[in-house]
Amino acid sequence: SALDYKFKWKILTINNLNIEDYMKWIAEVPEFSNNEKRKALAVVARSYASFYTKTKYRKFPWKPYDWSDDPNVFQKYLWAWYEKRSPKWQQALRDTKWEILRYNWEILKAAFFSCSNWKTKTPSQAWWKSEYFDKVSSVYRSVNDDYWRDLKRYHLRLCGHWVGLSGAWAETLGKMGWSYKKILYYYYQDVRIGKL
Repeated sequence: SALDYKFKWKILTINNLNIEDYMKWIAEVPEFSNNEKRKALAVVARSYASFYTKTKYRKFPWKPYDWSDDPNVFQKYLWAWYEKRSPKWQQALRDTKWEILRYNWEILKAAFFSCSNWKTKTPSQAWWKSEYFDKVSSVYRSVNDDYWRDLKRYHLRLCGHWVGLSGAWAETLGKMGWSYKKILYYYYQDVRIGKL
C-alpha cells in the first residue's frame, strides 16, 4: 500500500533591520502619551531588544532571528505602516537615538509593564528566578505606583508583570515635569544611560 505523507509548510518572513529601524515600528506607547514617558519607553524598549541580540542571551537561540512581532513573547511590533501614523513616537526615537540602559557595563534587560494596583515589584517579589535576574536584582526597585491605578485592568490581569517601569506612573511623572532620564533613574537604580 502507498504511504500517505503529509507535509506542513510554513512561510516565515524575516526583516533584517538595525535596532533604530526596528524601533520605528514598535507600538508600546500611545501617541497621546506624555512626551517624557515616550522617551523613557524608547530607551527601555531599545534596551530590551538590544539585550537579546547578545549570543548568550538570545531569546530564540534555535531560530534565524532575534526578535518576534508577537507581543505575547516579545514587544508589540506593527510593521512599516506604524511609522507613518506615529510621528510623536518617531520624534521620541530621534531624541533618544541609540540610548540604552547599562548595568555593570552590560545592556540591561529593561523590564517594563502597563499598570499596577499600587506598587511595582522587584524580580524576586514577582518570583522571577533565573541566574540573570539574581545578578541584576538590585537594579529593580519596588516603588509607589498609587497615583495612577487602573483597577479595572488590574482585575482583568491586563496590567503586566509589575517589574520595572510602570507605563501608567511614568505618564503621571512626565506630566509632573519629570524628564525621561529622571523617570528612568526612579525605576532602575545603579544604571547609566549610554549609547549602543
